[in-house]
Amino acid sequence: MYQEMQIRNYSPRSIENYISQVASVSGHFGKSPEKISISELKEYLFHKVETKNLSASSVNQTISAFKILFTDVLGRE
Repeated sequence: MYQEMQIRNYSPRSIENYISQVASVSGHFGKSPEKISISELKEYLFHKVETKNLSASSVNQTISAFKILFTDVLGRE
């Protein structure tokens, strides 16, 4: 994932944020990011919005991070 974002010329801060978002979701479920389903990701985001008032920007960052992981790194739809 890191390499994919470097190829796309993402800023170091964006790369750090995206990887942090993926790590947070992975830690929440206690499993590797590639084993997280879209429904689990939605569940996580809903939970964070409801309990921690997660901002729209943070939600979008998390979705974008998983889009890169799922589509460009893992080749998933």
